[in-house]
Amino acid sequence: MSTALLQVRVDEELKHRVDKKLKRMGLTTSSAVNLLLHQIDIQGKIPFEIVDRPNDLHHAVQDIEAGVGLSKVYQDTDELYKDLGL
Repeated sequence: MSTALLQVRVDEELKHRVDKKLKRMGLTTSSAVNLLLHQIDIQGKIPFEIVDRPNDLHHAVQDIEAGVGLSKVYQDTDELYKDLGL
């Protein structure tokens, strides 16, 4: 079986973080890419779910718009005292 050279450009910091994690798993980047390519060949698809992870600010805005974690707004003190049971 002959081999082919595959060159991929990735963010340097991402590569460094992933290399460290792969090393703890006993893998190299090359072996991980080979595993990925074999699984794509076997399964006929990307072998994992692609997830869009929104940033924290985007998440916070969505929560605010949905009213999650917001305090009740009182129109007057009588309403507040009623909720407090006073």
